[in-house]
Amino acid sequence: ALQKTPLVQDLLDGRLQWIWAPAEFMSDLPDKLYRNIRPEDTIPGMIAAELRTPSRQLDLVSAYFIPTEAQVQQLVQMARRGVRIRVLTNSLASTDVPLVHAFYLKKRRTLLQAGIRLFEYSENDPLPSFGVKGSRGNTLTSDASLHAKVFSWDQQNVFVGSFNYDPRSLYHNTECGLLV
Repeated sequence: ALQKTPLVQDLLDGRLQWIWAPAEFMSDLPDKLYRNIRPEDTIPGMIAAELRTPSRQLDLVSAYFIPTEAQVQQLVQMARRGVRIRVLTNSLASTDVPLVHAFYLKKRRTLLQAGIRLFEYSENDPLPSFGVKGSRGNTLTSDASLHAKVFSWDQQNVFVGSFNYDPRSLYHNTECGLLV
């Protein structure tokens, strides 16, 4: 089905025009846990600085979406300023870490009430069947799972990398990505 889409057809037929743009590779220091590193010198800090600038639109794709309270308030304030915000993350049926989904659920109502649109990726499984192992060894019946980490704002900027919008990526993991 994907091969029949206009985008893929245009790509295969050479009809897409390339857009050249400046890009910056960013990475955390490998020992960020053990050094006194300023938050603005980490991937989350660099992304946070960029994500303060959307004036029209912000799209977040994060496999593990658990915004901190400060991030929730930042998103809510942006939405109140009129920024259209859309988030795509895993549904309970497609996540490989159900506990992540449980923490995300605590934030969902506040985000929705602010007008933020939340989308949850799911194969066709409406609910997980716990106790049955999928081919990846998890306890869900679906073998499909979103694993992308992409942030785009105002249809001008995009970040693609390893950073999930969650506390683990903020404080523990060494992350990297490309800001275009």
